[in-house]
Amino acid sequence: MAKLPFMMGRYKWLVKVLSVGAECKGEDPNEHKMTPSTKQHAQLITADPSSRTPDEKNKQCIQKPYYYSKEYKVFNDPIHGHMALHPVLVKIINTPEFQRLRNIKQLGGIYFVYPGASHNRFEHSIGVAHLSGELAKSLKGKQEEQIEYLEEMKNLKPEQLGMLRELKNLKPENLESLKKSKDFDPEDLEVLQRFNPKDVEKLDKLEKFKESLISDQDVLCVQIAGLCHDLGHGLYSHFYDQLFMKAIRDNKGKESNGTWEHEDASNGMLDHILENTDGLKDMMEKCGLEIKKEKEDGDDLKFIKEMIKGKKNMDQWPYQGREENKSFLYEIVSNKETGIDVDKFDYFARDCQRLGLPNSFNHQRFITFAGICCDENGRKHVCSREKELVNLYDIFQTRLSIHRRACQHKIKMAVEIMIKDALLLVDDHPDFKTMSSKGEMLSLSDSKKDMQAYVKLTDQVIENILNSSSKKHWWFSWRNKKNNKNLEDARKILQRVMTRDLYRCLGEATKKKQVEITEDMKEDLRRQLVDETGVSKDDFEVIEVTYDYGKENEDPISKAYFFRKDDPDKGIPMKKLKVSKLLPNCFSEKILRVYWKNPETKSDIKRKAEDCFKKWCKKNGFEIQQTDDDDHDTPAPPGN
Repeated sequence: MAKLPFMMGRYKWLVKVLSVGAECKGEDPNEHKMTPSTKQHAQLITADPSSRTPDEKNKQCIQKPYYYSKEYKVFNDPIHGHMALHPVLVKIINTPEFQRLRNIKQLGGIYFVYPGASHNRFEHSIGVAHLSGELAKSLKGKQEEQIEYLEEMKNLKPEQLGMLRELKNLKPENLESLKKSKDFDPEDLEVLQRFNPKDVEKLDKLEKFKESLISDQDVLCVQIAGLCHDLGHGLYSHFYDQLFMKAIRDNKGKESNGTWEHEDASNGMLDHILENTDGLKDMMEKCGLEIKKEKEDGDDLKFIKEMIKGKKNMDQWPYQGREENKSFLYEIVSNKETGIDVDKFDYFARDCQRLGLPNSFNHQRFITFAGICCDENGRKHVCSREKELVNLYDIFQTRLSIHRRACQHKIKMAVEIMIKDALLLVDDHPDFKTMSSKGEMLSLSDSKKDMQAYVKLTDQVIENILNSSSKKHWWFSWRNKKNNKNLEDARKILQRVMTRDLYRCLGEATKKKQVEITEDMKEDLRRQLVDETGVSKDDFEVIEVTYDYGKENEDPISKAYFFRKDDPDKGIPMKKLKVSKLLPNCFSEKILRVYWKNPETKSDIKRKAEDCFKKWCKKNGFEIQQTDDDDHDTPAPPGN
């Protein structure tokens, strides 16, 4: 690797990354070169053109915009190596809202099972920003090559274009024989070897290709969306917006989130950053981004937010930030159609490394072979070569492996259920409320409504509960007797987590026929457990666990498009049977799991509860899965 340039005196390390400009010249984009000073640059412009060296002429020809000429900052990442990030991205990273992600575990409660899973949303978000730029720049380069090729074809002599049009329907083998013919004019033969006759039809679409060309602003917007897509995560990542918020609705009668998802909070947090970070809006506008337009968001800010949130219904074009001819840009950060996006590329590589699990998917290979093609309706997608079809299934097999071995692990779920129970007890406790921008004190579950309050909600809440004390002045304790009791109970639950006295999994079972596990089924099982054991209903937790490829029981590849080498602009769907008969017919599995919260009470309760669960499963068509009675005592190894 080239040495970083060092400047003596008060100047520090500077890194110049001229990625796209260097690629256009055929240079190494990672090679760092010193740019001329202002005085040298003026001399270069005013000097006699005839006296300039070829190298000086090249320097003047490349007039790099603000987007490429500012100093990038290089981050050394254990997954992606050295990542050069745009100054706008660095400005966002250096805000309290983004630094908050250092205190939010990427994998939530999995850290209590896998000691290596200590990484946070902070490094994942930076990795996604890097991969977003890599994929966008790769696609941009291929677009520029195609446009340059068609422009060159357009400038051919009329008779040469006519020759290509006459030969466009010729079979490949006949065309190859024609190229070897000695009767051909050398100039025409050179044209025939340089251009594919079938590409003559694309000349009519040249202007459309130019309209869909990825701009520098598009690349920057995609990178910002990748960087900010997880700003809205609450404590322990998906635990907050899934398990905890569902419990708030079920146990307290509150509206947990309605249509709210953590992506909504990500967009809210981005607005909060823009309003509270001096110079960020100006910096983005100097890069050519439209942030504000009269009283609403500018097109580029809309584009960024739309990429973060995404929409599942794409029958009609639902976006405002970009027109439909750039539809493929919405598939880079978060692909709602297939689930093939750079967000997964990063967390597969990062999570597998920290968990010690194998990752068979190579995201660099995907970026290399990715292209832009049109479906049958003319909408553009990010596509892969047809030979990559089998490799793409590795994406979803890796996802399934992570969920089966880690995300839905019995012990991990027991830990998160305990954390959920503790947080429910202190949700309205005054010591854990945060102040909103309007001066209101919001509970843990309501802080998502205001970003000034939400920015204070991190994994540190757990430590605050553990280190809290209910011993206050006598008058305070008298007025807050219930709050103190709840805090004491919450602290005891979390202390049980720390001492490995966890809720015990009594068993798990799968439905013999793939049918929906309803809330009525869970309630019926819970009621029979109470009748059989005589303990409180609250002592049992019945949950549903889903293993799938990310699209429930649907094959995600069925919505993906591929292209052939001889026709890279046409997207074609691929049927599963054309790939392999060994691929699964079912892409989803649902498991019913029962946890007992007080295993230290009566020893005969466990036996009665397990027998009751087995009887209920047999009666309702469930098949019992084998479980390990002792796996709650020690950290479970991968795969158990």
